Amino acid sequence: MDAATAWRMVRGMPRQGTHQEKLSGFYAAQADRYDTVREGLLHGRDGMVAALAARLADGAAVAEIGCGTGRNLECLGPHLDRLGPVWAVDLCPPLLAKCRERIAARGWERVEAVEADATVWVPPRPLDAVFFSYSLTMIPPWRAALDRALANLRPGGVIGVVDFWVSGSDGGDPERHGAWTRWFWPRWFRHDGVHLGPDRLRALRAAGAVEDLRTDRGRIPGIGLSVPWFSLVARVGSPSAG
Repeated sequence: MDAATAWRMVRGMPRQGTHQEKLSGFYAAQADRYDTVREGLLHGRDGMVAALAARLADGAAVAEIGCGTGRNLECLGPHLDRLGPVWAVDLCPPLLAKCRERIAARGWERVEAVEADATVWVPPRPLDAVFFSYSLTMIPPWRAALDRALANLRPGGVIGVVDFWVSGSDGGDPERHGAWTRWFWPRWFRHDGVHLGPDRLRALRAAGAVEDLRTDRGRIPGIGLSVPWFSLVARVGSPSAG
């Protein structure tokens, strides 16, 4: 990790300004190195996107919410020729600029980068699939963002999410983490504007029929500790008859 990125992470997410201003302040100095630094930290992304893509028919409309640099769209690469429009949505201009560079370099004519707030963005047509990759924990009004994403799905559409999490203490989750895990990791990540807890996974499990669910732990590079993460793909509602 280079000095500029390390210093920004030590300083943490800015405390003042709008959410977009905080994101820009945090990521502007890291944008060029974002993918390299996060490659060993953000586990399970390729598997989630592959599981989601395997459920998509030809011509499917897809959106990634919180796309960052567009790195996760690489996983859709083999499928892009058969998919319909793909929207890469993010609120952080420095990361979205890298996403646009990637789209242009790959010649992805069906992919459009969109600067928008996840809580209010509405696509030009109903979505067949929507996914969040390590972004739902970074959206303060996460419930509004999730509700908006679900509302943007057509009946029978698919949602995929991969992210950090910790369980509750009441046993209502796929696994129950120990007290130290539930105490330590939310405090560690909160410094960088990432908010861990059981609520997001619980809301997702309640939102539709879960077709693929995995929980695991991934090592944090450089510190020798492992943080819990989950990957989920669910089908929401059912197509209307006729």
